[in-house]
Amino acid sequence: MICDKLNFLGGTTFALDGCEISSNASKEYNGTFADFNKKIEKYKEKIKYLIKKHKNMDEIEEKKIDEYKSELKTEVQKKIIKIEKEIDKINKYIKSNKPKEGKRGRENKSNITDNESAKILSSHVVIQGYNGQALADDKNQIIVAAEAFGKGSGNDLFQPMIKKAKSNLTLIGKSKDYLKDKTVIADTGYFSEENIKFASDNNIDAYIPDTQFRKRDLKFLDRDRFKEKSKNRKYKINDFKYDEDKDQFI
Repeated sequence: MICDKLNFLGGTTFALDGCEISSNASKEYNGTFADFNKKIEKYKEKIKYLIKKHKNMDEIEEKKIDEYKSELKTEVQKKIIKIEKEIDKINKYIKSNKPKEGKRGRENKSNITDNESAKILSSHVVIQGYNGQALADDKNQIIVAAEAFGKGSGNDLFQPMIKKAKSNLTLIGKSKDYLKDKTVIADTGYFSEENIKFASDNNIDAYIPDTQFRKRDLKFLDRDRFKEKSKNRKYKINDFKYDEDKDQFI
C-alpha cells in the first residue's frame, strides 16, 4: 500500500520466481504412513536384537570375565530406551494425523517433525523444506505476493501465486481485474497446459517457455545438445569442420 502511494508500482509487468528453503526437519522422519509403520517394525526388531545381546551380557557377567561388561549392559539399556522413544514419537504422530492426499489419489509423504514441509530438489540436492515464491512488479522489483509452499513442483504454484497477488492488490484498493492484460513472466519450471489455460482464462499475457523451447530457437541450432539426434539423419557438409594442423575433417 505504501509503495503504491509512492508510485513505486509499475503495474504492467510482473515476474515470478522461487527458491528452496531448508526447514528444521529431518529427512529421516519423512515418508508415507506405510513407511512409518515399517520403521516401527524395524525399531522393534532392533530392540529384540539388543535384548538378546543384553541377556548374553548377563551370562558373561555371571562368569565374571570382565568388569566393563556391566557398563556395556547399561549402554544397551540406554539404546533400548532411545529406540522406544522413537517408536512412541511415530505412533503418536500416526494416531493424531491423517495421511496427506496427493494427486490421482496417491498419498504424499508426511514429515513427523514439520508436516507442512516437503522433500524438494535444490541444486541437485534433496532438502526437507519449503518452496519460497515471490511475484515482483517490474518497475522497482517490489514484491506483490510471497508465500512458502510445502511442494517441490513450480508448475503447481503458478495459479496460487497469481490468486494471492490478486488478493493482495485488491486489499490496497486495486480492482479485481487489475492483472487483466498485464504481462507475467516465469521460467520453464512453471510451464503446464493448465497454467497456460489459467492465464488465458484470466486474460493474463503470460510468458512461460516449455522445456523444449531451445530446440526450436534458431539461436541454439549450433549447440550439440540441441542438434537433431535421429539415427536416420545423414551427415551434411556443415556437420564437418576442417582441422588445418592435423589436415583432417572432424
